[in-house]
Amino acid sequence: PRRNAIADILACAEFLVRRRGIKALVIDPYNRIESQMGDTPETLYISSVLDSLSEFAQRLDLLVILVAHPRKMMRTPRGDFEIPTLYDISGSANFFNKADYGVIIHRDRREDTVVVSVQKVKFKHLGHPGDALFKYDIATGRYAPFTPGEPPDFDPTNHLRDGARIRAPDSPPAPFQPEREEQLPF
Repeated sequence: PRRNAIADILACAEFLVRRRGIKALVIDPYNRIESQMGDTPETLYISSVLDSLSEFAQRLDLLVILVAHPRKMMRTPRGDFEIPTLYDISGSANFFNKADYGVIIHRDRREDTVVVSVQKVKFKHLGHPGDALFKYDIATGRYAPFTPGEPPDFDPTNHLRDGARIRAPDSPPAPFQPEREEQLPF
């Protein structure tokens, strides 16, 4: 039986790294991981999970992206929500303390924009904190950089269709699709 325990997720990911050469793992969302904390306090359990992910990423030279949602945010006097911080992620300040990078994505429904806020960069030679503003293009399903007062520059090309035509013969294989259930590592 498949489970969403962190050990099962990492076992499957390691199988895919070795078998298919994946370079990134996205776990979305964190709160869907089956808790194995028992009597362990939540902060210590989250710290342990984050340590496991970090060690796993380093050992396999893999980018691990963990999507975690904030606690319920309070409304401002204007009626909208403030941009959350990494400390607002439900469960533990360790989401800030242990992350190499901390990125918040916040939708401003009133302005119909999205702010991508880099709030933590552990290694300063690899970047710095800052914000970028985007608008969503419903026709293409993509975001474009946006400066207030200027129209967004949406790219109308179809990268999925056009990319398939120009893909190089030595491009990476398609995502792993097991033919039989027993091919999976759990």
